[in-house]
Amino acid sequence: MGSVAAELQSPFAHRSVVEFKMLGAVEVVDAGGPLSLGGPQQRKVLAVLLSDPGTTLTYDRLLEVLWPDGQAPENARRTAISYVSRLRSALGDGWVTTTAAGYQLDISSASVDALRFVALVDGARDLPGAGDRGPRRSARPVAWTGLRRSAR
Repeated sequence: MGSVAAELQSPFAHRSVVEFKMLGAVEVVDAGGPLSLGGPQQRKVLAVLLSDPGTTLTYDRLLEVLWPDGQAPENARRTAISYVSRLRSALGDGWVTTTAAGYQLDISSASVDALRFVALVDGARDLPGAGDRGPRRSARPVAWTGLRRSAR
């Protein structure tokens, strides 16, 4: 995984600031706040695309994600395409691209909280005193927003 700072610079600098969240509920936040992503099927598609940005989600894999029990409806491919279309509408133009084999999410991995967290952990392993808790503990609150403690 490349430098998070470098990935934030380009080639995605022309886009508005967007954060993709997977730690906790799957959501997308821009300067105006959280985007309405629609139902659980669109969120499933987004979660799989977010797990490996720039990699093609094949049509076969998409059907497995949407119907993991293997009980896809007769018109499954058309329904899956509809879910992707709705996700595209929610995100806006240019984020989800179509390839001959399926779909890709055209984003930097630095814009995904879970992938930033992994990069921070990997980076912390290389720091002097990596066995100490100091560097990793200080990075954790920046990346992890999925759980919040309630006031007692």
